[in-house]
Amino acid sequence: MAFGEALRDDFKEYQRQVLANAKALSSELQAQGLRIVSGGTDNHLMLVDVWMDGKGITGKDAEKALEAAHITVNKNTIPFDQNKPFVASGLAHRHPGSNHARHERTRDAGNWPLDSIYCARAGIR
Repeated sequence: MAFGEALRDDFKEYQRQVLANAKALSSELQAQGLRIVSGGTDNHLMLVDVWMDGKGITGKDAEKALEAAHITVNKNTIPFDQNKPFVASGLAHRHPGSNHARHERTRDAGNWPLDSIYCARAGIR
């Protein structure tokens, strides 16, 4: 059944849109100063460095801040992580869960996580 669905044109278009949205979000997060660990994304996944060598916040704090804004992410370790795994320096974001907006609006969606992260860093709840 899943293979049959994957062959349908509407599913293929959905997958193209997921990829376009993820790339647009990745680019916007980078433009706003966050590092995407792999330099970008080729699929719906991205690992975002929110610690920024101690200038940012921990993945744990960013996860809580984004959860309060109803954005689902997971704290995640990054290569050469300076924090312990339970705290982490990164966020794993899986984009299809937020694929309701067309990629033209993804730039605006890129501001949601950034606003939440910056507020958490400043101690604003």
